[in-house]
Amino acid sequence: MNKIKNIIDKPYLILWSLTFISFSFGLNNSNIDLEINFYDTYYIIKYNYICYLISLLSAIIGFGYWLLPKLKYRFSDWLTFIHIALTYIGVLFLWITLIVFHDRNYESEMAILESREKLNLLSIIFILLILIGQLFYAINVITALIKNTRTI
Repeated sequence: MNKIKNIIDKPYLILWSLTFISFSFGLNNSNIDLEINFYDTYYIIKYNYICYLISLLSAIIGFGYWLLPKLKYRFSDWLTFIHIALTYIGVLFLWITLIVFHDRNYESEMAILESREKLNLLSIIFILLILIGQLFYAINVITALIKNTRTI
């Protein structure tokens, strides 16, 4: 329970560690693409750009978690926990899908296409999970500012 309390009290440390981990993961996986197919249109995004975006957002959000308590605003503990949990679970599973489904040896072209479809679907699901986690951060900041609950 003490470790969870530390996560809730200092979430910026976790987010700043995610910043460095995500940035280094993006540097090491610059050749992997995410292909999104909407009807007749293909969108191709490199995974390292997604990792850099996650890294930038983690740094900014970590700064927000660091700054507002310095200005004597108090975050909701459960919203902070939900935000950190969704963000870390989404990023962790996104990286796991990259490791599991990418660079496998397949015997046929059809197996490659099926694997890419699974990789893309799982990646989109986990990216959406990360984005839902960020909504909890926005709600947490708004409620902290509206309630104007300042710690003494």
